[in-house]
Amino acid sequence: MKRLNSITLILIVLLIDFKSYCQEDGYKEIVTGNLTEKGYFVDGKKDGVWTIEFKNGSLSSLESYKNGMKQGVFIEFDRSGYIIKQQYYKADVPDGWTYEYWGANTMKSKTRYLAGLPEGTAVLYYENGKLMEESSYKNGIKSGESKWYDENQKLLAVFQYQDGVFNGINTSYHANGNPQSVQSYVNNSLNGPYKEYFPTGKLKISGNYIAGNKEGEWLEYDAHGNVIKTTLYVNGIESRE
Repeated sequence: MKRLNSITLILIVLLIDFKSYCQEDGYKEIVTGNLTEKGYFVDGKKDGVWTIEFKNGSLSSLESYKNGMKQGVFIEFDRSGYIIKQQYYKADVPDGWTYEYWGANTMKSKTRYLAGLPEGTAVLYYENGKLMEESSYKNGIKSGESKWYDENQKLLAVFQYQDGVFNGINTSYHANGNPQSVQSYVNNSLNGPYKEYFPTGKLKISGNYIAGNKEGEWLEYDAHGNVIKTTLYVNGIESRE
């Protein structure tokens, strides 16, 4: 019991010393592994501009604080000195535009935040700088139209979202720009007409979904537009009648 009390006393002393260190105001340098944080404490909290440096002295990041909370711009750098991320904060949460880069100032993504959540149009880019995706967000989740492109800027797909799930007409495209498939969704479930096309634009498959199940007559076509197969479905099961 005496040994336990001694250990408890030591831990209390160490905790007091640690809290005193953390609350001590003024300029500080804090080393963690190969990184060194440099900045000021005011009333025991980070305040103003802080830098984080690699072991060789080059910048790893630049940060802004007010009363211990993230406030203002935060910038991250790679070891070559290029910006890889730039984000704005208000009261410790992302608020404003966030930019990410592949390096050498080539944009990787661009997203606007409101009170910590993505809001409005978010954009992703390929490493060659070409547009990859444009999506709309509301309260942090996809809502509205999303478009995807290949590295040659040809449209791959246009999907419709509502509250983060598919809702509406989703269309994918062949490399030549003609539709590949057109699908109808309601609350993330296939519901309504379904069509597939040959690259020529001629119809390949047509049918209908109800609540995620194939329903009614489904037709398959050859490349010349002739019906080559007819199948009847009831509740997603092929009917033999």
